[in-house]
Amino acid sequence: MAKEKKNYWLKHVPIAHRGLHDSLDAPENTVAAFRNAIRDGYGIEIDVQLLKDGTFAVFHDKKLNRLTGGHGLLRRRTFKEICMLTIGQSSQRIPSLEDVLSFVEDYVPLVIELKGSFLHLERDAKALADVLASYKGRYVLVSSDPRAVLFWSRYSREITTGQIFHDRSFLGLWACVIVWILFGRQGRCLLVPVGCVSGRFFQRFKTQKQLLLAWTVHSYDALILAEKYADNIIFEEIGDFRYGQDAA
Repeated sequence: MAKEKKNYWLKHVPIAHRGLHDSLDAPENTVAAFRNAIRDGYGIEIDVQLLKDGTFAVFHDKKLNRLTGGHGLLRRRTFKEICMLTIGQSSQRIPSLEDVLSFVEDYVPLVIELKGSFLHLERDAKALADVLASYKGRYVLVSSDPRAVLFWSRYSREITTGQIFHDRSFLGLWACVIVWILFGRQGRCLLVPVGCVSGRFFQRFKTQKQLLLAWTVHSYDALILAEKYADNIIFEEIGDFRYGQDAA
């Protein structure tokens, strides 16, 4: 009961994808984007990757090239090597997960996506769970790899988990679904592409036990679809969109 009360936000607090970001002063996955989300009362979705020094960096891409002046695989760097890189044209830098946890302090809840190494997924999943063990705020750990979701579910009953589904291709989506079923259909919430959320397969899992989070909502048309078929949304770039909230 206490855990369900703590997870009330999963249905009632819209989630800003990589923070409430823009292309100038508050790029994705930066403290400035997280500050904007906290200001407006939104939950925050972040991406984390384990660096070679054991630090988790909050960064989406496998490589540094798109967003920074750096290059190469992020996971092969130490935090000291990347912490001074700026994002885009802004003065924002790549934060560590510890920095973000200290900054957010449960002002709003977090959706934390593990971008794990395929060959070392259990190592990465355990390391992430250990970092979060002392965090008192609200959060859910999510991954597109069912192995990570299963690991967290077994590792601690206190961890709320979520399974991510991608729609990059029809075969890819259903391959993930099949593996997810084989691994026991784990996850308190299912993060489903907004274009797939109305499908009969995913609707059958929209219950009190498993919630549907539609991602990523980019338009008002997608918002209308998500409001009808999903329990909550992960959104970005909807202009002056403000979503009614019952809980902070």
